[in-house]
Amino acid sequence: MWGTISAVAAPIAPTLNDPSYREKLAEEYGFTQIGEPVPPNVTLKNVIDSFPPEVFEIDNVKAGRTVVISVVSYSFSNNKLIEDIVGTLAFLPLIYPYEPWRVKHDKHHAKTNMLVEDTAWHPVVEEEYDEFPPYLQLALKLAMGPLRCWASIGHWLGWHFQLSNFCPSEQNRVKISLACVFAFMAIGWPLIIYKTGIVGWVNTFTMVHHTAPHIPFKDVKNWNSAQAQLGGTVHCDYPRWIEVLCHDISVHIPHHISQKIPSYNLRLANESLRKNWGQYLNEARWNWRLMKTIMTDCHGQKESKVLGILMRVMPNTP
Repeated sequence: MWGTISAVAAPIAPTLNDPSYREKLAEEYGFTQIGEPVPPNVTLKNVIDSFPPEVFEIDNVKAGRTVVISVVSYSFSNNKLIEDIVGTLAFLPLIYPYEPWRVKHDKHHAKTNMLVEDTAWHPVVEEEYDEFPPYLQLALKLAMGPLRCWASIGHWLGWHFQLSNFCPSEQNRVKISLACVFAFMAIGWPLIIYKTGIVGWVNTFTMVHHTAPHIPFKDVKNWNSAQAQLGGTVHCDYPRWIEVLCHDISVHIPHHISQKIPSYNLRLANESLRKNWGQYLNEARWNWRLMKTIMTDCHGQKESKVLGILMRVMPNTP
């Protein structure tokens, strides 16, 4: 004889549409706010059109104080040749070839958080990871864990100095940039080392701007520009002296909405975003819990002794 069949209600997993769940995640990840999902019918043009006109105005005096960011964002001058010349010269002390940086920077903005296409931080696909030899798996665990802040050095080498990364129409301009950089290295590096010694650099900005457990990378079929730029970019407050030195690039969401916004107008643009689109913004103040989340929780492979040690030793202070 058949017994009675009773339905058992399975608990529904919370989503980012739930305010209390977003608040819980913000506390867990080290954020001050995790935004609700951007509706699919919102376009990037909708967001750009909400800005007041003055955020796009160019001030030549202010632009002169923020040369590097202005030239790469096309907000330094209305003359493209001047931007190219000034950009090439300004990038030389950084040992960055201007044209490769500009091309990759444009692609990062156009394809933010798109699998394969984004040229900035990118998750390791588990299927690919499983096929890597053990030594490469270990290298990835180190690079994406305790050495993640220094991984930009590998990104610098891998993305900016290989001609094969650029289409034929871009390669002549890339060659000019590379020649300028190598010439500067031959002449300028010995002088710089003689005067200042050997120093390193650490890049956390791009990592913090686009890396969090709740921010997905999507394939091209499911990618949405407004969701990636508005909802997939993080505003992070740093100590003011850092923000001054970096020309407010940490006010990063408006920079991703439109590169035409000069760096000296980013705060004005950000206030406009908070007023019109505030519920969708992801915001944080730099803290150790945020960095711990990025270095230990944003990986395809979490079962790792390296990450386990990192989770135990890193501070968890919000």
